[in-house]
Amino acid sequence: IWAKSAHGPGSGSAIREVPLAAEARVKAVTADAEMVVLSAEGEGEWFLELLEFLDARVVRGRALAFDAFASTAGSTWVAVPLKDMHGLDALKCDLSSRFGARVSVREELGTATCVGAGINGDLTHLRRALRTAISLGAQVMAVHTSPSQLSLLVGKTHLADLSRHLHREFLGG
Repeated sequence: IWAKSAHGPGSGSAIREVPLAAEARVKAVTADAEMVVLSAEGEGEWFLELLEFLDARVVRGRALAFDAFASTAGSTWVAVPLKDMHGLDALKCDLSSRFGARVSVREELGTATCVGAGINGDLTHLRRALRTAISLGAQVMAVHTSPSQLSLLVGKTHLADLSRHLHREFLGG
């Protein structure tokens, strides 16, 4: 099966039946280059203002991370799929007008994601994914985990290679 993007051109993702060990948690690996990352720096509750701003424009983040909230200076990022966004240029202009240099739109980043139930049951899969990225020289800007996925935020130039290597690492072949 070839899964293609509805947003634009691209080769898509090949989904193949691969025999997996019964204990294997990772069932698929995919890459998403069709996104932007909103990166923000600030202090205090201004972050709530940013979230309200994004909600008013129906900008839906797929993943969100921050290293401080409300009381101290910190940074945050929000991964936003392009398929869920209309008017990227207008959004960039509005962000600049409202937040100045505190918020930037990073178009050079994407995610490599491993999918499988219980993937974050321990840190084994995260360690293996990070080792794979490091071995390729791909700088990991952020990590997002949930019970069913583990995503590495990296430069788009590393996505195809990282996805191939993660596929080999977790699924073989």
